[in-house]
Amino acid sequence: MAVKVNNIDISVLKGTVGINNLDIHNPEGYSNGSAFTLKDVNVKLDISSIFSNTIVINEVSILDPEINYEI
Repeated sequence: MAVKVNNIDISVLKGTVGINNLDIHNPEGYSNGSAFTLKDVNVKLDISSIFSNTIVINEVSILDPEINYEI
């Protein structure tokens, strides 16, 4: 199973993580090439929690997710 990502952007100073064009392929034998795709994922963290034992996530936004399910 292959995983492809176009870009990952991490900014510790801003407390943000972004992933662009994530594509998780199905194993061989499935009719659809991709099991899961999405255009963008953006995560905003509480900057003060980045170096603590518990990282606080303030926001997660997902743009254009697509899940292909086969029986």
